Amino acid sequence: MKVAPKQPSRNVEAIIRGIELAKKEGIELIVFPEMAVPGYLIGDLYDDESFIHDVESYTSDIVQATQGIAVAFGTLSTNQGKVNRDGRIRKYNSAVIAQDGELLRTVHKTLHPNYRYFDDSRYFHPSGELAREMGFELSNFLYPTKLNLEGKKVSVGFMLCEDMWQADYLDNPGKSLVKNGAEILVNLSCSPWGWRKNDKRHRVVKELLGDLGRPLIYVNNVGVQNNGKNIITFDGASTVYDSSGRVVLQATPWEEEVVVFDRALASLYGNNEELERPALDEHQELTEIYKSITLGLGEFFRGNNITRAVIGLSGGIDSAVVACLLEQALGAKNVYAINMPSKFNSQSTINAAEEVAKALGINYATLPITDSVELTAKELTYLKFERSEFQGELTSFMLENVQARDRGSRILAGLAAKLGGIFTNNGNKTEMSLGYSTLYGDVSGAIAPIGDLWKGQVYALARFLNNEVYRRDVIPGSIISGHPDFSIVPSAELSAEQNVDEGKGDPINYPYHDALLRELVEYRKNPETVLHSYIEGTLDETLRIPKGTVAGSFANAKEFVDDLEQKYHALQTSLFKRVQAPPVIVVSKSSFGYDFRESLGVADFTRKYIELKAEALK
Repeated sequence: MKVAPKQPSRNVEAIIRGIELAKKEGIELIVFPEMAVPGYLIGDLYDDESFIHDVESYTSDIVQATQGIAVAFGTLSTNQGKVNRDGRIRKYNSAVIAQDGELLRTVHKTLHPNYRYFDDSRYFHPSGELAREMGFELSNFLYPTKLNLEGKKVSVGFMLCEDMWQADYLDNPGKSLVKNGAEILVNLSCSPWGWRKNDKRHRVVKELLGDLGRPLIYVNNVGVQNNGKNIITFDGASTVYDSSGRVVLQATPWEEEVVVFDRALASLYGNNEELERPALDEHQELTEIYKSITLGLGEFFRGNNITRAVIGLSGGIDSAVVACLLEQALGAKNVYAINMPSKFNSQSTINAAEEVAKALGINYATLPITDSVELTAKELTYLKFERSEFQGELTSFMLENVQARDRGSRILAGLAAKLGGIFTNNGNKTEMSLGYSTLYGDVSGAIAPIGDLWKGQVYALARFLNNEVYRRDVIPGSIISGHPDFSIVPSAELSAEQNVDEGKGDPINYPYHDALLRELVEYRKNPETVLHSYIEGTLDETLRIPKGTVAGSFANAKEFVDDLEQKYHALQTSLFKRVQAPPVIVVSKSSFGYDFRESLGVADFTRKYIELKAEALK
């Protein structure tokens, strides 16, 4: 099911349609995802009492539709007269089970995730605490629901999402359900897609069922939800596991569909042949990243009732990839690309931008900015203040910012308003990490499609788009790194010092800095750890980069240390830009926004780092 966050009326209509379809097909049990009625990632809307009561009012509508069938669906429920620890109405993340028009049981989630973008304990009361309030141990509180299936009573243990990821918790809901007679387990999830997450889920389930010896049906949401700063995608991939944890049936990932398991439940205890799973390689990862971003883009635009996208198409790799993703998500006729050259833009990138637009068949125009930039520079140079003698010309660096803001705040924002659309942010994660961007210039727009991709990943996705999606060079070989005709270096083209025709580009060593920043951001490592690995001669291995990369990047230890400290300071002090940046589509282990949570201010170096620095430089 594709759950629409914050739209219970729409979701309930979809649930009832699904129930009626299942009845016609002779299905005995239909299961919908966790929080299928209100949506899961809806923030403090969970504290809106009118919304809460509205969501609860739909439960009876669904129960009434269960004549002749068993149904389980995820929703929000309350305990009137009780309060959460914050003093608000007590709320539960619940699964409602009904059959033949009768509500049989409401099961509450036990394990509440409070990592990444999850914040369950902020809103929901866990069943474990409820059990203890009532004087029960959890193992004597969780018990299965008896359903009429296959002509007999079957004890089904219902769980919610995190309840099957029990390895890091003291409580084990699955074990309690089996102890109390569950013959089969059903998990209602709203589990986001993540890097290699499905493979991890298969391993977790195999370990869980190896101990419990029961089959498990995993039902997941499809679609897109968000927390305001992170656009989070759900790939569905609902799965049937046999009692030993083998995958015997799986829904098509990324697609909303009804999957019917039509074999006898007893067959799930047999020695089933396991379905072949995709290889964990770069091709599979790029396939999933591509699907996640295009799904996220499409649903973001549809969810905001917007059809047109405006993009600044510079002729560089980032904007070329974003243009392709927009064309795939929205269709060529809804993408409006504009090239905005200044006197610093080369004909090479101007030509590349036109090639991309022509190959994609998107709307395209050119609007030079030299005159407007020079006018702004002149006005600011001769501007005078009362009671102040301050006056001075703009530096080259200031003029770079003027160009970026002229493109973003003036042209792209104005054009988007004219077309009734929105414009994209084309920044990548490397630039966002270092603050290599201009506030109100390229730090602008409504959504950052590649804001969670390191620069090297952007190049890899460009090759994937050419080879696997379009099967032709939509993105010119001249701007794809590693291509035999590669000639254009990555560059902002904002000054003569960034002249691509002279091989001058961004002041970033992308192969190394991508890996360094990923270590600091996604793996939560400290510069102390990085410097220690450098001294030990194992930094290439630590950063998972080709051997010799670090040695080839720095002439000596001082160069290395200076660069490490400069990049770490840039990461820490550029947060004010990331705070004001548009939301990103999550594709990594840790995304900027409410996933990777930061604090404004300059970070200090540890005492151990200072000791290691002295050792490295002696």
